[in-house]
Amino acid sequence: MSRANSTELANAKTDTHGFAFEPHVGQQVDPRRRQGQRQSVKRDESQPGDYLQACPGGPGLSPRRTVEFHHARTTTRWLELFRVISAGGADPRKGPRNGIPSTGGRFKMKRKAKALPRIVSQKEWQAAHEKLLVKEKAATRAQDALAATRRRQPMVEIEKDYVFEGPDGKASLLDLFEGHRQLIIYHFMFAPEVDGWPKAGCPGCSFVADQIGHLAHLHARDTSLALVSRAPVANIQRYKTRMGWTVPWYSSHGTDFNLDFGLTTDEGETFGLSVFLRDDSRVFRTYFTTRRGVETLGNTWTFLDLTPFGRQEDWEHSPKGWPQTAPYAWWRRHDEYGA
Repeated sequence: MSRANSTELANAKTDTHGFAFEPHVGQQVDPRRRQGQRQSVKRDESQPGDYLQACPGGPGLSPRRTVEFHHARTTTRWLELFRVISAGGADPRKGPRNGIPSTGGRFKMKRKAKALPRIVSQKEWQAAHEKLLVKEKAATRAQDALAATRRRQPMVEIEKDYVFEGPDGKASLLDLFEGHRQLIIYHFMFAPEVDGWPKAGCPGCSFVADQIGHLAHLHARDTSLALVSRAPVANIQRYKTRMGWTVPWYSSHGTDFNLDFGLTTDEGETFGLSVFLRDDSRVFRTYFTTRRGVETLGNTWTFLDLTPFGRQEDWEHSPKGWPQTAPYAWWRRHDEYGA
């Protein structure tokens, strides 16, 4: 953990249940907090940009710092939990406390919100809705313009011969196109040191794979899609059967594919999405994205963004009292919810 994180962890503030958690980046900590005194901290609701910039996992943090920040949060809460139970106190995990880690590092969240949206007349609702539509249409046009720019990006030729392994044996990168001109590859984290190894792939990548629709719609636009992982094909087939997926999934085990494309580094594994274009037998890489750029693959996030409570994660700028947990803590493989 970095020196900065150690300082932030030492300066942890306390929530309404007496359990420590870290201050936002750049937030001044009242000295009285270090003496164990509780004091409410009010957030400036009129400055969503500043708040998001300061939130763990928001645009103000690098990927490494985001991981360290959430590690600090979880570690601090577990230490406080151990201290309370050791002193003879009741186990708070058994109560309806928001944000306290439960068994297995999971976070419980109150099902009932502490607050609700403002109730207005139909006329007032329609007026507010029309104001929102103006912003939504502007965002749609901005996305259209961004997509137009993306279509005009240059590309790089892939000259190295990669040999993957699928259920039917060896396959080249060209084979993954399945005769189509375009290919989308999701770089699925399934490798040693990734959560679930060797029986299961990354929970987050599994979340993404669950949301991939029927490929016939992509094929109609001369586009194919496949998953690629470092795990041996036998591991992939077992997990694919468990999850009930039909999307093509290939193993890059024993190749430099993940290394060459920056998915395997000295810091470990990461995920991402690459797009390729075929011109006869020549293959070109046209696009790559990772982290929140991959959210476009998932309709769950889109659906939740349309709801009053949103994704219910604590990086979101939501009204006071909205139900929220730490980012990613609620994600599960689809057959593990409620386990």
